[in-house]
Amino acid sequence: MKEIDLILLVDDSETDNLLHRIGLGQKLKNSTIVDFLHAENALNFLLQMQESSAEKNIVILLDIHMPEMSGWEFLEKYGATVPDWLKERIRIVVLSADETQEAEDKAKLNPYVNDFRLKPFNVQMFIDLVDYLQAK
Repeated sequence: MKEIDLILLVDDSETDNLLHRIGLGQKLKNSTIVDFLHAENALNFLLQMQESSAEKNIVILLDIHMPEMSGWEFLEKYGATVPDWLKERIRIVVLSADETQEAEDKAKLNPYVNDFRLKPFNVQMFIDLVDYLQAK
């Protein structure tokens, strides 16, 4: 089972970030959780990471529908700019309130996306997500 060292919450909703922080924090007490209201800031954070971070296991919970830079745009820039050594340490879970099959299919076809989950989360969904991520 892999430990998750760092979780990036990328969602324009402060409420969702707070709920995700609380839910994940209960299960992952040793993980650092950082939230971003703007996807561009999360991308810049990743680009500033040093190779000394190469041993960290990182999870990104990425909302799709955000102003300025959507989750889809984030994934495109992520693919083009984040170094491969860092991508190897990152698992991305797309979060969306969009229940259409099209959104889920698009996420699952993206080579950087490891999972797609619908919002809002409940406690059992957080437990399931953490178990899934630690098994990967």
